[in-house]
Amino acid sequence: MKYREFEKLGTKTSMLGFGGMRFPIRKDKKIARRESKAMIDRAYKNGVNYFDTAYGYHGGDSEYFFGEALAKYPRESYYLADKLPSWYVKELADVDRLLDEQLKKTKQEYFDFYLVHAVNNDHFENFEKLGAFERLREIQKTGKFRHLGFSFHDTPEVLEKVVDKWKPDFVQIQLNYLDWKLIDAKKMYEILEERDIPVIIMEPVRGGRLQNLPKIFSDKLQAVTDGSNAAVAFRWIGQLKNVICILSGMSNMEQVEDNLNTFDELKPLTAEEMRVTEEITDRLMEQGAVPCTACNYCDVCPKQIAIPKIFAAFNDYKASGDGEAYKNSYAEIEEGHREKDCIACGKCVKMCPQMINIPDILAYIAARRA
Repeated sequence: MKYREFEKLGTKTSMLGFGGMRFPIRKDKKIARRESKAMIDRAYKNGVNYFDTAYGYHGGDSEYFFGEALAKYPRESYYLADKLPSWYVKELADVDRLLDEQLKKTKQEYFDFYLVHAVNNDHFENFEKLGAFERLREIQKTGKFRHLGFSFHDTPEVLEKVVDKWKPDFVQIQLNYLDWKLIDAKKMYEILEERDIPVIIMEPVRGGRLQNLPKIFSDKLQAVTDGSNAAVAFRWIGQLKNVICILSGMSNMEQVEDNLNTFDELKPLTAEEMRVTEEITDRLMEQGAVPCTACNYCDVCPKQIAIPKIFAAFNDYKASGDGEAYKNSYAEIEEGHREKDCIACGKCVKMCPQMINIPDILAYIAARRA
């Protein structure tokens, strides 16, 4: 396992971090405990020491699960990150209340890394109005968490404003070889690097999209590499020196094993691998794919529209032009939960970290399918 030491934080984190948003689930939508604990054990015993959860992951079950799964291990042997749900902070007292609730759920006395979750301009302005980040700095002195930062979903200009005002210990951003250009993650990374702020990476394979590439792109990549498509995406990020951890929301043991193998060396990409990733990026951007990462924050939909599945099928169709495959993918989406069933209430838009106008795109897809 590759590690990165950051003297500024006094940490030595595994480059592979275990994200707690995409565990296998049971029929009741709770995390499949036995299978998921085996995955955690396999990762831990092979050097993974950074584990990441959040208040809303798996409907709140992720925090409980990590409290159970990590209880057998010495507390000083791993780092645990959790996130304050910024959208639930309506008054200053909510900061203390939510943090204490999270510590209780995870059975922890402290978090190693604590993040304001999904910061955008609106959340930033609300925190400024309440003095919420200043309150977090006060709490930090009590030892309830060691390092304070935030996860971010907005423009580079907003990021620059936030980091210069809050001066965080670290920042978590969405970055992969597609988003390097698509959302100008390059500029975001450079803003943090210039200020010597350590970076944690989320969505390194864009919700699985860079692993499950359309066949035409996957064939091109596999012709020049000896690993998985996901391994190429991780290795691409590993070349960035200010990155201290790359999160992967692993969903099965096969993904755990593949990632452990990748991070055993985390070799830089070859010139040919770089060339193909650049070609794939340009082609995907030309096609104007819906920038969905399948994070499922849109699960607030009252009609339970299968938004990520609909967008994934549509994106694959735009990339491949394979109408039969699109028809088959669409058939897997349950009646009553398709794009035509959207009531355009807008609840999903408020939760979407990619700031996608979901109802408008669903209407567009519905019109094209009519």
